[in-house]
Amino acid sequence: MLSPFAVRVGYAPRPCRRLAEPLAAAGDHVAIHNTILMWQLRPNPIRRFDSWRLEQRPASLVWPIRLSPLALLVATVMLSYACGDQSNDRIVFSTDRDNDAGAVYIMNGDGSNPTRLTNSPDGDNDPAWSPDGTQVAFTRLHPPDNFEIYIVNADGTGEFNLTDHRSWDLHPEWSPDGRRIAFQSYRFDIRVGRSQWHVYVIDVDSGAVTQLTTMSGDSPAWSPDGSRIAFSGQDGEIYLMNSDGSDVVRLTDRAHNDSDPTWSPDGTKLAFTSTLNGNDEIFVMNIDGSNAVNLTKSPEREFDPAWAPDGARLAFTRLVDASNLEIFVMNADGSEQINITDNPSVDHKADWLREP
Repeated sequence: MLSPFAVRVGYAPRPCRRLAEPLAAAGDHVAIHNTILMWQLRPNPIRRFDSWRLEQRPASLVWPIRLSPLALLVATVMLSYACGDQSNDRIVFSTDRDNDAGAVYIMNGDGSNPTRLTNSPDGDNDPAWSPDGTQVAFTRLHPPDNFEIYIVNADGTGEFNLTDHRSWDLHPEWSPDGRRIAFQSYRFDIRVGRSQWHVYVIDVDSGAVTQLTTMSGDSPAWSPDGSRIAFSGQDGEIYLMNSDGSDVVRLTDRAHNDSDPTWSPDGTKLAFTSTLNGNDEIFVMNIDGSNAVNLTKSPEREFDPAWAPDGARLAFTRLVDASNLEIFVMNADGSEQINITDNPSVDHKADWLREP
């Protein structure tokens, strides 16, 4: 009979199972003195995680594996860090489920516990986590036709208008140090005598704005080290530039539309949306533009890719029907595509909270 003492540690992503399996070589459990690491061998169908827990049992009930105190300490620390509580696995997204105009919500990485963050009657979209997870930047409509970038604390307090400009300011993207936000704006360009889309950067503290692109562009994405920015050109190609706007390089050169680039956490790949196979799908390529691979391979339209902090998963938006957008999560190789919102509404524009 089990002791009343039992501690549920949490859900562990599949990669951390490989870390613990050597300890559990004797079967589906391993005795560590009087504490047993018990594998729940059936996978959770929603989370796609393997569950495990620590339980105290008399060591005589199992085949014990003898560990020295040092080995026990190392194993415990490794498992705690690799397979511990997933409370930081959170996604911010936009939805019209409780507001026809759209609002920003936060949910767990498996789609559970969706919680409303913003409450404007006019429509909020394009949410993006700050690097430290304390704030969210987003786009708000100011009727009839002005879009501004706002910042709000992660608990819904302290909301303020960051850009405050009579133009369309969209797609905020925090720099890795949290000091600046890149965004796209449809502002007057004196060089061509008309308004067009460009990538800008705004200092969060001072509000100072700098135009980065000289060619028309949108959908900026910072590299993990903050040195470069990928963006979409209005010609349907993806470009790369230094974070000051210099040294622009074209990464794609195809007779179709490539857009919405986003960096992998290790900085080696870009996920993006492409019509290479006839409809919008999620692709991934090397940072030099080579080896583009279709991940979704679906007849539906998919867009808005967002990497998980561990680089092992991607969130994306799928058009399920004419009035229903859903947020899906898949492995980085395109396998196990799971609908995590599953709501008859427009759920889209996911952004994963980065690891602290």
